[in-house]
Formats: sequence, C-alpha cells, structure tokens
Amino acid sequence: MGLCYNKENIMQFETFDDFLNFVVAIGGKHCYETTKYDEYFSRYGNPKPTEVDPYIMVEWSTGGISGGSCWDTGDKDNHEAYTSSDPVPELELLDSILEKINPHISFLQYKKLCQNLIEYDNRVQNEYYGNCTNYSVKKVNLKKLYQYLIDCIMINQ
Repeated sequence: MGLCYNKENIMQFETFDDFLNFVVAIGGKHCYETTKYDEYFSRYGNPKPTEVDPYIMVEWSTGGISGGSCWDTGDKDNHEAYTSSDPVPELELLDSILEKINPHISFLQYKKLCQNLIEYDNRVQNEYYGNCTNYSVKKVNLKKLYQYLIDCIMINQ
C-alpha cells in the first residue's frame, strides 16, 4: 500500500475504508473487531454478538471466581474469588498508527487524543460450575479515530 501525502505533507485517505486498509497494513488481517458481546447471555452462557463500528482493543484479566467443579456436593462451597495483578496493556496498534501518520505528534496531542478516544469496558467469561473470569477492556473506535484525525488536521480526506 503506497502512502499518499498532500503538498503540506499530511497523509490523505479518500474514504474511511482506505483508512481501515491502512490500519490492516500495519496491524495485520485480524487487528480490529466489528462485534460486541452484549450483557445478554444465551442459555449456555454464550454472549449474544452485535455488529458495531470497527475498533481496536486490548484486554486483561482482573480476576474472577474459581474452585467450582462437578464434584461439588452442595455441602461445602469451594468457590473462591480472586484478583489478578495483570498489568494494563498499552494499545500498541494505536501507537503504530499514529507513528505512521504523524511521527512528530507531541505528548500533549497524544494525551488529548487518548483522553477523547480511549473507552474502557468490562466483560465476564462464564465457565462451568460457577467459575468465571473477569476482563477489563481498553478500546478505540476506528471511525471516531479517523474523524478525530481529520478534525485535528493530522490527515486529510
């Protein structure tokens, strides 16, 4: 994919799809998601998917419940809540996108972009016998990122 710049040396994309192709060129074929899993769960604990705008994300375990097994008799509850000390991961793909678009972005511009675009969420992965794992999610909606970059004149349309 050839990168296109205008006379002010600002990267140009004809459409959002061109921007999405640029993101894929940096992050790989499966670098973004288009499905969100709602709080609604089916009979077997599988989340119901909903189509959403493309987004990039990282997630990490924050804890859960363990100890349940098929041998539980009900006399004693073996479930134990636990917390995880997993560090909060960085959105490295966001950094790579911004590095290609504007390698000279200031710290304050970057900080403002992150404050405006990074969203946090939680999800629970239910398992058998009452066990579960809790996850925190950090994500950026790519349509919002695209529009933000246009509004801040970091890219042209």
